[in-house]
Amino acid sequence: MPFLKSSFALSIFSFAAFAPNAFAQSDLSLSDGGDYRVLTLSITGTAQAQPDRAILSSGVSAIEPTAREAIAANAKKMNALFDALKKIGVERRFVQTSRVMLTQQFSYNSGTGQPRVPTGYEARNDISIRLTDIQDSGGVIDALVTAGADRINGPTFTINDDSDLVQEARKDAMEQAMKLSQFYAVSTGHKRADIIAIDESSGFRVDIPLSNVITAGGRPGFAAETPVEAGDVQRSVSVTVRYRLVP
Repeated sequence: MPFLKSSFALSIFSFAAFAPNAFAQSDLSLSDGGDYRVLTLSITGTAQAQPDRAILSSGVSAIEPTAREAIAANAKKMNALFDALKKIGVERRFVQTSRVMLTQQFSYNSGTGQPRVPTGYEARNDISIRLTDIQDSGGVIDALVTAGADRINGPTFTINDDSDLVQEARKDAMEQAMKLSQFYAVSTGHKRADIIAIDESSGFRVDIPLSNVITAGGRPGFAAETPVEAGDVQRSVSVTVRYRLVP
């Protein structure tokens, strides 16, 4: 006599308490496929590796009475950053302007009902810096702050070519799926589980074990290079695999 879909699902989940710990994060369901029953598993495989690229963003600001003066002062500060990067060996092709902004500044008389009063203009310029040697991150941060940067964000670490890492994550996901499918097939009185279909999605996560936002207020000298840890880059692949349970 065929089992009802709902009762079969309850039976499948009751076996989860006895499954290996490696399978604890898996999602599964069991349904009728006409002449056979279908087991569906959703599993995420992961793989980690050391990053080989770093991305930093930095910028400068200037507030002056007129828009022209603010833009000119800001350009002088940004050119100082460009010179500093060139001096420490960062190629110009790895530096890209990400934003130039000019905004009028006002003073506000809160609660007095008086209109706001223009006080000047603020110009901001931000750049993105790609580093092919992540060990340079701390030195680049120090050079930027010394040259006058008032904003630094990063570093963000990544891998230039992550195709091998994706394949490792994919292999991990499928190995988990194969082991778990056979476990549930045998546990429910079937001989084996045959694959019907596979769907895949992938994701990317960067793990950085430090606070990665720095706001530079003054211009002190540095007794030591800013410490930076790259951590691991993790690639994940999620697969949804449908199996035919063979009696």
